[in-house]
Amino acid sequence: KQPSLPSQAYINWGIHLIESGDKDKGIEKIKQSLDMNKSNPQAYCNLGVACAQNKDFKEAVKYFKKAIKINRNYGKAWSYLASAYSEINEENLAKSAFEESLKLDRTNPYTYLNFGIFCMKNKNYEEAKTLFKKSYILDPTNNHSLVLWGVVLMEEENYKSAKMKFLRVVASEPYNFEALHFCGVCFLKEEDYDNRNDRNAMDYLYWYSRYQLVSADESAK
Repeated sequence: KQPSLPSQAYINWGIHLIESGDKDKGIEKIKQSLDMNKSNPQAYCNLGVACAQNKDFKEAVKYFKKAIKINRNYGKAWSYLASAYSEINEENLAKSAFEESLKLDRTNPYTYLNFGIFCMKNKNYEEAKTLFKKSYILDPTNNHSLVLWGVVLMEEENYKSAKMKFLRVVASEPYNFEALHFCGVCFLKEEDYDNRNDRNAMDYLYWYSRYQLVSADESAK
């Protein structure tokens, strides 16, 4: 008789399958873990993440709430719950959940990042900039927060400051085509730009266009 695997092993197995692209089997393994231990909040949280990846945000909310009911201090579950609420336009609930998550854990850069996206979506640009800045300070290797910070500055028509954010991204990640594109747009949008800036803009937009063509060719195969 083979020894049975512990509940946590099934959760880890399920997470591995989901990350490998086999979501259905991954969800099945995590649900099997609940047959052995129905009070593990991590299992419910990971089921919620899997549902969110499948765009089933209402079902994801149910699982995140179950995780929090077991462990109210589960900051990551609060953060995921907030993002799921935002996707189904429950704005007040999303804001409250983000705030609760940050009360519990002020060191998670992704909570700041997702809260910033929420604020940007609701045109609260000042708060969004503060949150993207905090996310970047906590994790300077994640250029996504810096790109979004730049996008907010573009929304405010502060193209000079936005351009500096995108240039910082390109300095560490030369083929970040999103940053290249926005950087080119900033060069074009800046008032009183000279011929040198005009050429820079064309350079950035050229490389972005090349990337789009390559992506389109790959998708067509």
